[in-house]
Amino acid sequence: RILNYCYNRSNSCSACCGFSNLKLSHEQKKVWVFENTEAFLSLDITNAKNLVAFRKEGEEYLLAKRYRDDIYVCPFVGLVDEDRSKTGCLLHPQGSPHPDIGVWPHPQNFSFYGESICLAYDCPSKESKSLDSLRDLVIPEHLYALIASNRNLILAFEKLASSDNCDKEKLWMAILAHLEGEPIPVTSFEIHFKELEKISEPWYELGSLLDKNAYVYDTITMTALGRRIGESLRKRSKK
Repeated sequence: RILNYCYNRSNSCSACCGFSNLKLSHEQKKVWVFENTEAFLSLDITNAKNLVAFRKEGEEYLLAKRYRDDIYVCPFVGLVDEDRSKTGCLLHPQGSPHPDIGVWPHPQNFSFYGESICLAYDCPSKESKSLDSLRDLVIPEHLYALIASNRNLILAFEKLASSDNCDKEKLWMAILAHLEGEPIPVTSFEIHFKELEKISEPWYELGSLLDKNAYVYDTITMTALGRRIGESLRKRSKK
């Protein structure tokens, strides 16, 4: 398995599958993804009807458990490593934990996106050097995914981190603290928001990116909460 920022020795990120859009607590997500994996492993996937039924049942369950209706949550998200600690695609021809996955030459075509989209898509954060400064921090996996998949947040971090007096570790810890209290549903399909260029102060820009109420599809608007978060980040990073 290739190690990169979406799957490495410490963390994994399945935001491109919509996992970060689940309106569940971290503990509830852990239970769901474990049970989903076990159900998939017990499935006779040599019969196509079983895979179709698994997808249909999963989609029905997940439909009402999304933050945003426009971000699809794939029912084929599961635990794919030996330790059952990292998420990934249960249909991936090389990464699936199911012993019979090789029966199908193109198993990902049973998913909503299909093989062509799943294999062709390349997350813009996958090789982001900005995430290097997270290597020495012990952070919960669900928070790692919220950062790794949010390209806009990473771009804002890069602006601030380029300053000589910026403590990158303190800045990451401040960001993580806000994400812990107010998780933002994101997907690695996130586009570069048009309105960001109108926010001149990087701290306020970052504050807006950490305020889920500031998201409006392909734009971000400055909110009072975003401004307060930005001011808080400025103070905390300089302590």
